[in-house]
Amino acid sequence: MVTFSLPTIWDHIRFIKCFLRQLDKQIARAIDSVPNPIITVKGLGPVITAGILAEIVDIYRFPEHKHLAQYFGLTWHKRSSGSFVSQDTHLTKIGNVYGRYYFILGANALRRFNLEYNAYYWRKYQEVSKHQHKRALVLSARKLVRLVHALLTKNVPYVRPRMPTPSGGCFVAVSDSASAADQLHSSRSPQEK
Repeated sequence: MVTFSLPTIWDHIRFIKCFLRQLDKQIARAIDSVPNPIITVKGLGPVITAGILAEIVDIYRFPEHKHLAQYFGLTWHKRSSGSFVSQDTHLTKIGNVYGRYYFILGANALRRFNLEYNAYYWRKYQEVSKHQHKRALVLSARKLVRLVHALLTKNVPYVRPRMPTPSGGCFVAVSDSASAADQLHSSRSPQEK
């Protein structure tokens, strides 16, 4: 019985993997015709960007990136009493669960392929002793929300931030706290803010 069921289960798993690859290819073909500046971010593939775009629908519904984060439940409860502010707060998780899933999945992919997000992830990972991975991943997803909002509102492709070195004319990529989203938001005119 076991010798019969294991190959059958393995065939079923191979069929599902093949089906998922075909589905990913169809999603990639469908998203090609949509103007999509998010796809220019290395690490975010067509499936993740299609999911994010499908859940956002219209970026102009969200005047600022914090509204987009609230819509997807990537904000935290505030707990304070007098001058005390709690450091151990919970994620609200109120909002679009599918969009939150795509943002967290995208943050995990960026953690592996983007040096800026990798450095940010590890900095947040080392700040606390409890829930390190989950906290760092959700904070990276929150950073991705800022980037996505900036890219979609400006409708410009992602360019890794560069900063001149003090020693001369060479340029190096910034991988610490500065991000493309922060630079894009700071370049907005007062009428756009």
